[in-house]
Amino acid sequence: KSAPKLVLKSTHSRLRRRGASSNALSGDFSGRYLVGGFAEPDRLRAEVYVPDLPAPHYRNLLLSFEEEFTYAFGGCTIVRGLDGNYLSQAGFKTPDRINVIYTDLPVALSTSFDRAARYADQLKQAAFDALAEETVLVAVGQIYHAV
Repeated sequence: KSAPKLVLKSTHSRLRRRGASSNALSGDFSGRYLVGGFAEPDRLRAEVYVPDLPAPHYRNLLLSFEEEFTYAFGGCTIVRGLDGNYLSQAGFKTPDRINVIYTDLPVALSTSFDRAARYADQLKQAAFDALAEETVLVAVGQIYHAV
């Protein structure tokens, strides 16, 4: 079976054709809010945890997320070869190698929760479609960037 190509419902294909840059959670987000009279950087981080397995499906999925995050949000970071553990259904501790890919979006979770949740659901669905199994974790959370 050949590895499926991941196709996400984002703007990156249209942006590449037009040469524009925007994000898949498009909107007029300034990325800043006032706290105590000071402007604070407000960011949302989307993280995808992909099993680090030799099958081409997993490599293709990671490459597809890399393309999605780069064209939709201007870049991403991949941390490869992390060690983890999980409990099997039989109750045994099982070692697990994973790769984590993440990107930061200049939006606040408090004001963009519904859009962020929809995007996380799209990422999860794309991973499920590519792998036909639920082995990928998608997490979205608020972070602070010191500038």
